[in-house]
Amino acid sequence: MINLNNNETEFILQASITTIKEYIELYRIEDAVSLYCLKPHAPLYRRQSAFYHKIHTEQLLHLYKISLDEYFYTMHVNFYNDYH
Repeated sequence: MINLNNNETEFILQASITTIKEYIELYRIEDAVSLYCLKPHAPLYRRQSAFYHKIHTEQLLHLYKISLDEYFYTMHVNFYNDYH
């Protein structure tokens, strides 16, 4: 188990949230299922996945609850509406 102090944990969390915020719109396809992978040459590169779209949608809601950043709530709603 990794032992992190609160400062390290917060730093890692903030860095992760920043990265997600920077890239999440690249995964979104408006009015359709989101992409699974953006990495070129990966087997699932630019493939859509309904299964992972649902996960992405829920993760965005959790990120909103963790960060209280309205951007993540807006993206959650967008992802939800894209596939409902």
